[in-house]
Amino acid sequence: MAPPDHDDPRLSRLLAAGALGAGAVHELRNTLAVASSSLFLARRHRADEARLLAQLDRASAAIAQAQQASEAILALARGEPLPTEPTPLLDLLAAARSLSLIPPEFSLSEAVDPPGLLALAHPILLPQALAQLYKNSIQAQQHRGALRVRASRIEPGHRQVELLLEDDGPGIPEHLRPTLFEPLASADPSGTGLGLTVVRAILEAHGGSVQWLPSPRGALFSLRLLTP
Repeated sequence: MAPPDHDDPRLSRLLAAGALGAGAVHELRNTLAVASSSLFLARRHRADEARLLAQLDRASAAIAQAQQASEAILALARGEPLPTEPTPLLDLLAAARSLSLIPPEFSLSEAVDPPGLLALAHPILLPQALAQLYKNSIQAQQHRGALRVRASRIEPGHRQVELLLEDDGPGIPEHLRPTLFEPLASADPSGTGLGLTVVRAILEAHGGSVQWLPSPRGALFSLRLLTP
């Protein structure tokens, strides 16, 4: 049997979808718990129409969120474009922060110019990609250090926004740079080497891109997304 071709985009998509799916199991369990408790309370308050409807709405929203996440992961595995919607970049960054659990001794600064800048994004998977880059930076700097995120519109006519993420960490080892986004590439012996594979798969499914850029200090990544 021939060894797997790590340059095969299908392999990268499947590995990325598998990694996302494994991470989504915990969130799915929480979502189903919310739906289950809401239905339980709805039964208890069936005589109170207002409270009954409120609990049913909560259960319906939880189920819709779980369905949206599962459909997005399947689309990623199949190589299909993700459904996106115009979303303020400030909202996407806030969601990424929430997922990343920023340590108290870690400095994260974010700047969006103009502040109302929008990107076409999947509301669940794009924050996951940003959070992966946040977590990589936090880990590389041993939970202390700094990460700066800047978002701006690319020159007129391109319908794209660019996010630059730059930190004060040790940077990307030279031997990893040529294969940085391929499966199993990792500077951490205990890591899976799938984090940046997931990031690339999500960005490409958005019609965007991610790349590492040379920097005199730390790691510097450029993410590009389409705008409405």
